[in-house]
Amino acid sequence: MRAYYGAEVVRLHIFGEAALALAVCAALAALISAVKNALLSARRSPSEARAVTVILARGEGDGLEGTVRCRAHGETDEIVIADCGLSAQGRLLADALARRYGASLCGVDHTHEDTEAPEWTKTND
Repeated sequence: MRAYYGAEVVRLHIFGEAALALAVCAALAALISAVKNALLSARRSPSEARAVTVILARGEGDGLEGTVRCRAHGETDEIVIADCGLSAQGRLLADALARRYGASLCGVDHTHEDTEAPEWTKTND
């Protein structure tokens, strides 16, 4: 039969405590991750804020398809394509994209004399 000395027993005791501390840390990390995932993936009620992307479209709608496609696969709840002077061809493209990606298409009316388009909607043509 083997005799254990004090130093060997202390080393085994410290190893056991370290293993227990590691297991507790791993369990705590798993619990925090599960709670975070549950909170982030919870469905929002309709009364909560929604992320809406408004895409300003003009002319022939150059680059519109790529922009709508990227936004449709991103973190947005709704896409609105705003007609800021689309040509007939651009309007057909915007209509098709709205149907394909479930976006809304709306016109922006700048016909009132006292209303001017905001500066950020203008291009430097």
